[in-house]
Amino acid sequence: MLIRRADTADLDLVTSLRLDFIADVRRLERRSLEGSFAAATRAFVTDGHELGTVLSWLAEEDGAAAGIVSLVLHAVPPRPEEPRIKEGYVINMFVTPPFRRRGLGRDLLERCRRDAEALALRRLVLHFTEEGRPLYEQRGFITDDAWLQLPL
Repeated sequence: MLIRRADTADLDLVTSLRLDFIADVRRLERRSLEGSFAAATRAFVTDGHELGTVLSWLAEEDGAAAGIVSLVLHAVPPRPEEPRIKEGYVINMFVTPPFRRRGLGRDLLERCRRDAEALALRRLVLHFTEEGRPLYEQRGFITDDAWLQLPL
């Protein structure tokens, strides 16, 4: 299994895998995501990769896409005890059905984590599904009850 960082030649694949991820998690028909949502997703992926604010890693086996994880980078102010000013939001953690239950999700997440450390990120955050929660907890993610949100 090859895990590699996506480049500009992979943006269609990154977009497609994100759409597959959304369809899978929300139990939607994949074709229902075509049109304006797919176009907005493609623009997000393209802009983010060009600006360096979105990084993606792809897993491939024999030329077939097997999985993806992406990271949205954002700036945060330094703290007296923490001078690092970038954090990462993990998105699109997805393994295609034929490749599940082989440790590929773990390997993708580990590659993302190692690269995040090399980029000197302060922390990684994510939203999880109940199915994915054990993996994240095994890899050291913890629940943080300090955050509130206000949907706008």
